[in-house]
Amino acid sequence: MADDPVRRWDVVESAWAFRSQLLGIRLDRCRLPDGRLSPDFYFMSFPDFAMTVPLTREGDVLFSREYKHGAADVMLTLPAGFVEDGESPEEAARRELLEETGYDGGTLEPLGSFMLVPSLSSVRGHFFLARHPAKVAEPRLDEFERIEVVAIPLGEVKRDYRRSPRQYLVDVSSVLALGLAFDRLDCELPLG
Repeated sequence: MADDPVRRWDVVESAWAFRSQLLGIRLDRCRLPDGRLSPDFYFMSFPDFAMTVPLTREGDVLFSREYKHGAADVMLTLPAGFVEDGESPEEAARRELLEETGYDGGTLEPLGSFMLVPSLSSVRGHFFLARHPAKVAEPRLDEFERIEVVAIPLGEVKRDYRRSPRQYLVDVSSVLALGLAFDRLDCELPLG
């Protein structure tokens, strides 16, 4: 719409302030629809990631317990990792589940793909449900990873999902993935 007051901005200047294999920080200047130039905007570039909700035949959800440097703490998250070049999100989810837990997810059910921090980045999380994954190997961790696989009964995970503050679920990606999985599994979701 020509008279739409909310429209895309045009990037007129862009320069990378920092780039590594995992993270990039770009400085952009933009022209707003009314012709003004924006202040400096910083954009963070990350690879997309894939996350899986592994629900075992016994009714347990498998979590990865590991140190997360950004949080400066040991925490539980669902198995996840970055989508590598040439890899589909489903392939990444399958690879990360196997590497972190030693479980094969079988047929992965897509739960959705979402942007997590659209004001700062275009990173997307791709979420999957693995019903009845099978233990096929020992975890294959990266050189600096130390992960403990923790199985928590689905009922306990659902109670924690509704609790405030939460005991286990503190990262938004895991909370989002579980909410999507609960919906798929026809579990009752909290209303507030």
